[in-house]
Amino acid sequence: MGVSRGVSSTNGYKRKSRVEVKRKECEGQYYVLVINEERAAKDRAIRESLEKWLIQDLERLSESASARRSSGGKRGFMKRLAG
Repeated sequence: MGVSRGVSSTNGYKRKSRVEVKRKECEGQYYVLVINEERAAKDRAIRESLEKWLIQDLERLSESASARRSSGGKRGFMKRLAG
């Protein structure tokens, strides 16, 4: 069930976000889940940017590993790092 909240009582210019409320009864107890649309979008954007960084890091690691293999293994890699 979606709930549209009204205007903020302390700031008339501030629009409140829409929330979705889910309720479930289990063994005599009620569980309530409230999902804020704006927060869900923000969380999705954060996950997508972290995934992008992870993929870039994995690609760099893969390139480094293939360069290490082609340059004589660990000794060649350590010489390049030491300069």
